[in-house]
Amino acid sequence: MIAWAFPGQGSQRAGMGAELPRFAVLAAQAQRAVGIDLMQRCVHDPDPAWAPAELQQAIFVTTRAAAAAARDRLPPPSAVVGHSLGEYAALVEADVLDYETALRLVDVRGRAMAQTGAQAPGAMAAVVGLPHDTIAAICTQLGDVWIANVNSPRQIVVSGTLAAVATATEQLERAGARMIVRLPIAIACHTPLMAPAAERLREALALTPLRPPRIPFYSCADAAPKHDPREIAQALVDGVTRPVLFAATVARMRDDGVTDFAEVGPGRVLKGLLRDNELTTK
Repeated sequence: MIAWAFPGQGSQRAGMGAELPRFAVLAAQAQRAVGIDLMQRCVHDPDPAWAPAELQQAIFVTTRAAAAAARDRLPPPSAVVGHSLGEYAALVEADVLDYETALRLVDVRGRAMAQTGAQAPGAMAAVVGLPHDTIAAICTQLGDVWIANVNSPRQIVVSGTLAAVATATEQLERAGARMIVRLPIAIACHTPLMAPAAERLREALALTPLRPPRIPFYSCADAAPKHDPREIAQALVDGVTRPVLFAATVARMRDDGVTDFAEVGPGRVLKGLLRDNELTTK
């Protein structure tokens, strides 16, 4: 039983759409639907400057083009999961949303998060080699910094204001972290600071019909499968301000019978995380 796993922000790279046969068609559809020209950034530019308000759309379109290509080399998925933004590509694969409807939601999400981040800049940092409880205690003590991603037993991401993340990284280093890497993201993703963006997404979802998933869709908001469209919509809203429970989600999927995971999208971010979780990858 194979699951397709769709990545989110951090998977972008130069030329990520160039070798995907369906990318040009999907990019043209994106330009008509939301007014974004992705060909230059995702195909032609050797060193693209990713605009914060358009990065999520670029990753989503590339990921859906990767899904089209994956059908020629992979068995069809028995379940799907997405890491943060990747949930929208997973929902298209599960037939909860069509491509253009999901793209419009991603556009609302991406622009709202960028606007919220511009008003209150933030930072994110990946922490390797410290227990969850140690990281959580330091974040609670400091305030304005939270655990944003629990990616594997050895990697946790913290997110918050610039000052709080800077102080947290100093304290986490003193606590014995093996490595701390500041992520190239200037937004406090998956924290209460993103509440205004979550409300804008909630408003958009209220006007968007969702279908029951054709195959199991697992949400990283609470590490559980979602069957009811209303629950899926709520999980998408929650995912803007709450942590990504990727490690717990893939563990639940394995408990439910998933034996193999294939990353579908640009880059290899999830392959590394799946290895960290001691899961079989394709």
